[in-house]
Amino acid sequence: MLNENPMDANEKYQAGNNTSLCIQSADLEEIQQFYNSLIADERVRIIVPLASNIFSKAYGIIEDPFGIKIQLCFDERLK
Repeated sequence: MLNENPMDANEKYQAGNNTSLCIQSADLEEIQQFYNSLIADERVRIIVPLASNIFSKAYGIIEDPFGIKIQLCFDERLK
């Protein structure tokens, strides 16, 4: 899934900050392992730490070394 809006509405538009990638999985462990693999790189910025919230047992947002924002989401409805 792709998003065409900035992740932060207060962030000034600049080419590239209006796109994010969302990775969803019905496997909670898979999302947790993927998140941990991504944040192992010290150049990755954690925007929202992976945690449970109202719509998911695991949701987080990171920014990779190239400035791409990636949302990670566990969604049991995908089973």
